[in-house]
Amino acid sequence: MKKLLSALCAAGILLLHMGGIPVSAEEPSSGKCGDNITWHYDADTAALTLTGTGAMYDYENWLIDTPSEYTPWQYYDIQQLTVSEGIEAIGNFAFSACTSLSSVSLPDSLRRIGDYAFAYCLRLKSFETSASELGESAVSGCHSLETIKLKSGVESIGDSCFDSDTALSVIDIPKTVTHIGWNAFRLCTKWYQAQTDEFIIEGDGILCQYKGSDLWATIPETVKQIAAGAFTPPNADGYEIYPKITRLDIPSTVHSIPPHAFEGIQSLVGVELPDTLESIGEKAFSGCTSLSNLNIPDSVTSIGTDAFDGTKWLNDLKSSKQEQIMVGDGLLLLMQGDQKIITIDDSVKAVCSNAILNKQILEVIFNEPETIINPNAVTNKYVVIAGTAGSTAEQYAKENGMTFRDINAVPDGPDMTLDFKKDVWQFSNSSSYFGSTYYLTDSDRAHLEAAGADLSIIDQAWGGSCGGMATTVILMKNGVFSPAQLQADAESLSDVALTDAVRSFVNYYQCTQGKDDYEPQRYKIYRMIRLAKNIPHGESPFLLTFALSSGSHATVGYGMESGEWTFDDKKYDSRILIWDPNFPTEFRDDCCLYFDSETYAYCLPHYNITVSANVIDGTGVIMTVSNDLGILNAYQYPFAAAERGDINLDSSVTIADAVLLTRFLTAQAALSDVQMQAADLTGDSRITAADLTLLKRQLTGKDA
Repeated sequence: MKKLLSALCAAGILLLHMGGIPVSAEEPSSGKCGDNITWHYDADTAALTLTGTGAMYDYENWLIDTPSEYTPWQYYDIQQLTVSEGIEAIGNFAFSACTSLSSVSLPDSLRRIGDYAFAYCLRLKSFETSASELGESAVSGCHSLETIKLKSGVESIGDSCFDSDTALSVIDIPKTVTHIGWNAFRLCTKWYQAQTDEFIIEGDGILCQYKGSDLWATIPETVKQIAAGAFTPPNADGYEIYPKITRLDIPSTVHSIPPHAFEGIQSLVGVELPDTLESIGEKAFSGCTSLSNLNIPDSVTSIGTDAFDGTKWLNDLKSSKQEQIMVGDGLLLLMQGDQKIITIDDSVKAVCSNAILNKQILEVIFNEPETIINPNAVTNKYVVIAGTAGSTAEQYAKENGMTFRDINAVPDGPDMTLDFKKDVWQFSNSSSYFGSTYYLTDSDRAHLEAAGADLSIIDQAWGGSCGGMATTVILMKNGVFSPAQLQADAESLSDVALTDAVRSFVNYYQCTQGKDDYEPQRYKIYRMIRLAKNIPHGESPFLLTFALSSGSHATVGYGMESGEWTFDDKKYDSRILIWDPNFPTEFRDDCCLYFDSETYAYCLPHYNITVSANVIDGTGVIMTVSNDLGILNAYQYPFAAAERGDINLDSSVTIADAVLLTRFLTAQAALSDVQMQAADLTGDSRITAADLTLLKRQLTGKDA
């Protein structure tokens, strides 16, 4: 962006080199340029005066932004500028490319000079200010500028602040300056050539440029900071060159390495870092391809993005195949490997920027609530951040718009594990039960057609009703329907016989489920694991479908176990418990889905399916993982509304309903959603003793 702005501003100089455009009678000569600041332009003297208090408005680069954001004096021939006492900040791009400007008077009240504020003022020969902060490229590209006097009070000089001020020979920098940004004096060739010291130190012990020729350089202890770009000085022709330095010793007086400090010095082999060092900035050693001798001291608590990118030191660490590359005192520099779930060790005190790059990672777990997580530590914003409530992990997730999971939060609900003796069908997914065609009653077909469902499968030869069987098991387990709605005397799904009405009910759901949701495999498996773990705590069983060599198969996942299993010489440490419609009345080990919790490679032994990590299509690939009742029951089956009081759904109100309601009120029985509606005789959306009283009066014929 900096190079783009510089190039565009330089192009604009060609247009404005002959001076500003004369002001016409229609052009305004005054106006506002801050909430409490006004400007006035005198065409006779070509003088612009600003008066008022506070900060100017920030403006945009006139070459690339919209006209409404330009300075109001952008085309004026300004030769003199006076900023009056009381004004505290000059806005970004305020006087950029005022090519006739030769005289500038700034007040002692000034605190900030914005980015590119005086960039490319070609006739400006001297510049003086006491502003505490000079922004990025604030006085850059001023090719006639010879003298800069920074008064006591100046504290910060921004990136590229005096970049390409090629005529500059005198710079007065006071001891109050505590920060000099990246390439602040880039291509200031006259100033550089005039220096006689090997180490050019300015301000409060800031090493601005290194002018020595030693291959082994030892920075003096008078240096407190190293300016970024200090070791990439300009040569006599104005081009950047890199020194041939091979070794560098940094003194204990230096506590931070700034971003880009030594970037691109390919000859650098070794660096001695002091044990007082606290931080290493972004790309500080990036591109130092020969750098191999480096030890990060325990005092370092922060390492910026790509700080060692391309160095031999980092490449050697990567080739070691360590999963966790630790440096300093508990700094996690890089995570490697194929793990989908990462647990950050308690020994990790801080996670560096760009430490977790693997796009396959789905969740990062922080057990230690105070672990420092630097910006962009986890680059994939879809990763789930897990930790304790109120931890740095939760704060990091919030700041980066990522999903947070509380590792201590467990769903508090009834055990939803399937009981094969009551929660599942007792007939199998077989043509001996379903016949050679998909049976559907006329009313069920009409309802689906009216709802816009895809009925193409119903008009084909029967190829399996596993999707309908699995979906209805999940809906029944969640109490969406009651087995008694299918068969009057049925207390559980296992009691229901396969009649034509039941066959139609199953096929109704067969044609509405089991479609691929196009979510990447790793996210499906991650969700599957999270759902399966919580089923004993109230999470619903889920529909699990996977691809076969032709078509697909639907099952119900209802739990998870850890252990050790081996199939075809491959080891797995976990398995998803599955109810398979092909074997409805028995739990079968070979029908479970076995997986490796690190790589997510998995197998389904009964179906001879083995899937390696990261496979995205083909036999065995998971198509659907869902327990969302809104999706599974998107086309709700049109059961007739139960009569009020008909709690057991046997089409009559008898003493049996009163018995069932009594058992429910004494916590001896559960009711489905439909049964709850039938039991709500008072109509207050609650089931209480008042409903039982009304039911008894209904049975005895007494008026309630």
